Amino acid sequence: MRITTFLKSKIFLKNLAIAIVALAVLLWVVMMSINLYTRHGENVRVPMFAGLHARQLAEHDQADDFDFIIIDSIYDDKYHKGEVVLQNPYPGATVKRGRKIYVTIVATAPEMVKMPNLRDLSLRQAVNQLKIAGLQAGTLTYEINFARNAVLDQQINDTTIAPGTEVMKGTHIDLTLGTGLNNEKTVVPFLLGMTLQQASEAILNASLNMGRIKYYDGGSSSERMRVYAQQPDWQETQWVDMGTPMELWLRSEEFYDFDSLVQSVNNPPEEIDEIINQEEEPTE
Repeated sequence: MRITTFLKSKIFLKNLAIAIVALAVLLWVVMMSINLYTRHGENVRVPMFAGLHARQLAEHDQADDFDFIIIDSIYDDKYHKGEVVLQNPYPGATVKRGRKIYVTIVATAPEMVKMPNLRDLSLRQAVNQLKIAGLQAGTLTYEINFARNAVLDQQINDTTIAPGTEVMKGTHIDLTLGTGLNNEKTVVPFLLGMTLQQASEAILNASLNMGRIKYYDGGSSSERMRVYAQQPDWQETQWVDMGTPMELWLRSEEFYDFDSLVQSVNNPPEEIDEIINQEEEPTE
């Protein structure tokens, strides 16, 4: 009976009311804190930041919706120094305000790599070593030497580059190679229908150099350009000196039937001879 009497007393009811009010206030404070921390309901869409300079990020985010963090930098001469090339989250994503945006920018200084030792390697081995090092094969020069297609010297702008020397990533390395004692020749590769990248690799593998390039049907920016004509032309018995430059004529596969061209290789269209014999300068 005493417990029942206490529960009905004014003191207990008063304290109970105070406790309920305090708990309600505490719950309200907790919920408001959570909302402030998570910015509940304040979603924003991530815009495209690629193409902006790193210093423009804050200007572009005038509402202070994001927190930018530069996590990496790369060197690529196709972009401007300091330009944003990658971002995470990607453009169009919906995120909370204050979300961290991780961006990758183009380094302001070129990436340097060490020059490998290519001497005495075959041309194919040397090209592979250059790719691994982040470099590219440049002009091939041949001189009479018993070591056919072996690297005799590695140069940049006619200057020999010693192994271990730091050079800019992507630099073209010119190679001097041997012809063999009999000044041997190489076969002309069949390039018709190839992309420029495919043709470049075939020319290099044949111990030849890339010569002038001419474009038709849309200019050199088209990714669908393929080899329409080549000089020297291809014949089964066509041999030339190693290091000979190959001239290429390219046109878009959107406007030309390359399958028919390849099939008619033994009797190419007469217009090809007319184009090759034109005197106008190529578009490079």
